[in-house]
Amino acid sequence: MALTAIEEVYREAADLIGEVSIDENSDKSVKPYSTCAYHYDNARKEIIRGYAWNEATELVAALEDTTKPAHTWSFRFQVPSDYLKPTHTSKPREDWRVLGKYIYTNYKVTAPSYTVGTTYYAGRYLSYNSVTYRINTGFTATAWTTDSAYCTSLNGDLGYLELEYIKDLSTPSDWSSNLREAIVLNLASKIAIPITGDRELRQSLREELHRLVLPNAHVIDAMQGKPKQLFYSDITKARGE
Repeated sequence: MALTAIEEVYREAADLIGEVSIDENSDKSVKPYSTCAYHYDNARKEIIRGYAWNEATELVAALEDTTKPAHTWSFRFQVPSDYLKPTHTSKPREDWRVLGKYIYTNYKVTAPSYTVGTTYYAGRYLSYNSVTYRINTGFTATAWTTDSAYCTSLNGDLGYLELEYIKDLSTPSDWSSNLREAIVLNLASKIAIPITGDRELRQSLREELHRLVLPNAHVIDAMQGKPKQLFYSDITKARGE
């Protein structure tokens, strides 16, 4: 049986160690396979979380949670299931904080009111008779009796937070070659000592990762677009909007 996509990552990491290998006949209960499996998730998430990769960046309208914070903050919003870290919110100059699985703020975005003739898009929200609805299928409003079929009631008047975040890319086929190289090298550095006991090898792999591979990957990733403030511009801020 051929190696799975994740096992191919194990194999590449083991090859960097030297004198060990992983193939379709490897015993999954012993080294190097067992060591790769143990460290894989942390090795992957460390690299993805450590930088705002374009390929791992996602946009979402995070719905206001019905439970109000006990103090300090006015609203909280649950982070997506594939969330690793936030990069921007609706008003990045205003205070916000991540606590547990929620983002806390003193502001929220109000869902636009349902209006005939307006085009609405899937994944966003609208308000009708003081009730917020999640839009499941995009549509151009004609009549609520018809258009309500495209929405799901959230049973309350709730706002949302425009969130840009780094998501967990758990499928190797979703990685660019540069991201894959960094994850493989990070995994290799973690398994070096358990497999070989060679601390110098581990240090060498770490240096290659942080001095060569990651800087090069970040430069290439940055070429795909200039980092910028989203949602609210300086002009909008000056107008007090």
